Amino acid sequence: MGNVIKNLAKKAIQSGGSIHPLIIPNNETNGTGLCNPSVYVDKGNIIVNVRHVDYLLYHSVGSQYYMDQENWGKFQSRWGPLSYLHPEDDIRLKTTNYVCELDSNLDIKTHYKVGTSKLDVEPVWTFTGLEDARIVRWDAKLYLCGVRRDVKDNGEGRMELSELDENYNEISRVRIEQFNNPISYCEKNWMPVLDMPYHFIKWANPTELVKVDPETGRSETVYQSKTKIDLPRELRGSSHIIKWGDFWLGITHEVDYWYFTGRGDACKDAMYKHRIILWDDDWDIVKVTAEFQFMDGQIEFCTGAAINGDDLLISFGFQDNGAYLLKTPNSIINDLLDNYTIQINKKENVIEFPSVKYNSKKYENLRHKFKGSNNIDINYSQAYQDMFVLSMLEGKRKGSYLEIGSAEPFYNNNTALLEVEFGWVGISLDISEELVNEFSNERNNLVLCKDALKVDYEEILKSFNVGKNIDYLQIDCDPPEVSFEILKLIPFDKYKFAVITFEHDNYVDSTKSVRKESRELLQSHGYILIAGNIAPNDTDNFEDWWVHPDLILNKTIDKMICKNDVTKNAEKYIFDEVLYSNLNYVNTVKME
Repeated sequence: MGNVIKNLAKKAIQSGGSIHPLIIPNNETNGTGLCNPSVYVDKGNIIVNVRHVDYLLYHSVGSQYYMDQENWGKFQSRWGPLSYLHPEDDIRLKTTNYVCELDSNLDIKTHYKVGTSKLDVEPVWTFTGLEDARIVRWDAKLYLCGVRRDVKDNGEGRMELSELDENYNEISRVRIEQFNNPISYCEKNWMPVLDMPYHFIKWANPTELVKVDPETGRSETVYQSKTKIDLPRELRGSSHIIKWGDFWLGITHEVDYWYFTGRGDACKDAMYKHRIILWDDDWDIVKVTAEFQFMDGQIEFCTGAAINGDDLLISFGFQDNGAYLLKTPNSIINDLLDNYTIQINKKENVIEFPSVKYNSKKYENLRHKFKGSNNIDINYSQAYQDMFVLSMLEGKRKGSYLEIGSAEPFYNNNTALLEVEFGWVGISLDISEELVNEFSNERNNLVLCKDALKVDYEEILKSFNVGKNIDYLQIDCDPPEVSFEILKLIPFDKYKFAVITFEHDNYVDSTKSVRKESRELLQSHGYILIAGNIAPNDTDNFEDWWVHPDLILNKTIDKMICKNDVTKNAEKYIFDEVLYSNLNYVNTVKME
């Protein structure tokens, strides 16, 4: 159980399968790269979309040995062992797509360059074209579903539905937007669910299923898993999602980054691994295979899977220079699912509450209409923490924050609204290298990959250089005992914070000690508890919200303070001044 397979292609061939290179003539591609094909069985015919990139990727396998004994670089590129070779007159990362029709031997019999001229606009970013497009037919319409990054000058990426006619020319193009995170930097690798039109698995772990309106491009989450499988790396989308008996099957990929010391921050490389995931009809993950590679390469990327008789056809790219179709007997896939799976461990004591979100339609009901609140379309915090901070600081612009436990850059993040809409500067910390990389790619403010228990916060704040008064401190780490230990490291004798949100997770703390001791510490430093026992619902209190009276207007404190200690539904608190006012002590919710 759980053995790593380094060469799935070899295993498939030894059991009667086969592998097929997918090649477009050089006179059409100028000899540059073919990669990341997407296979689909369309009305009994096998078709494949092949991505053509206008560059070659040179990548030295085994490249961790890029320095010789004298510590001189062995490779010609300052980027280490990975180099892009472009045409001399165009250094853009340009993508075009070819739809190929295959014969019964899985060889290309005809191919068509996807015509896009009717809908193309002048690109404004260096990554051009529809990248890593999965091909699928829904409601009798043939689509390519991939990411496009060339329509915004910052390279913002969004999934697109590109409809093709019978000659594989593009006839419509719809850019998919997310309602709950409209300024996410790059959305890609959504996995189309074949038997559910316009549905995608956006995230595999925890599983998030979204549905897209093909006319407007609006997407909405229709299922969000409350549990997460304990895995060493994030699962990212690869193949289509297909029916496998009574289950749903998909192939995911994950990336193991490693960095070269002494060659600068941009010098990194990666190893790609894949897994097969099996979901039941309720979208609960029931099986996860061990990691595997297709041909023991470092950069391999699957973008399609389709059942064809007794075989599973898997399409994948190799080193950005090769496109392959692997015919894998179904017996091999079942063997992987029976004998090469890992034990599924779900994280304990992790309850993922639904987010309670603000939108502009709720403006009139705000407890406190601070300056600029009328211009906010949406917020990002899980339970209105960002709206509370802005309420206490009267909509302050160009504020400052220290965010400990930053997690994702936008989803349920407490500082995204402050930075993006109100121009705040800040320093964020998280222990997860993966989350820090994502944050760094999508946000402008500084984020550090640190163990928050091993940080000299006085040095951090001194380097921040914004003075002795900081507008906002967030402490949100797991378990709650860790948050309290971090709280004790903050130099309250030298710095004041106007607003603090502290996560004590009292609803799962059997001793109730973290809430008690954190309150004693903050009160000893002169902080006032404005709203204690905040919850995302009516029962599960998990945070206290504090201010320092030297830095907050008295009239704002009077408006927002709630001295009773009931569990406070965050949404009711932010919108219902009467229910949780300082004068109302009717305990409709059980005291903790």
